[in-house]
Amino acid sequence: MHKGVAYAVGAYALWGLLPLYWRALGSVPALEILAHRVVWALIVALLLLAYRRSGWGWLRETLHRPRQLAAFALSALLLSANWFLYIWAVHAGHVVETSLGNFIWLALAIYSVDGAVQSSRAARARASASA
Repeated sequence: MHKGVAYAVGAYALWGLLPLYWRALGSVPALEILAHRVVWALIVALLLLAYRRSGWGWLRETLHRPRQLAAFALSALLLSANWFLYIWAVHAGHVVETSLGNFIWLALAIYSVDGAVQSSRAARARASASA
């Protein structure tokens, strides 16, 4: 088995068990769980960037690009809203509906990205064929 397949299976297994963990944290408010997720994700990301040593160069460049910063901020806002809604729905007892909704949304996102990549490849192929 390829390493990537094993990673994917592990990720899906963890993703499937995550709502059970949140359900066990029913006495903790959803916003507090989200805050912990954000803080711990930031710590892990900073440690990974520090480990890579060359990982900080992009940050300096990004700080001088307001449009890219705005895209990052919008992305963070949408992801946070999605996670908050997901955690809240699990706490409210809508585990199956929420998991199914997230699964369908992920499938649509992958399908749309794949479609964009395929159309980009086709456009490049047409351009190189006509040149």
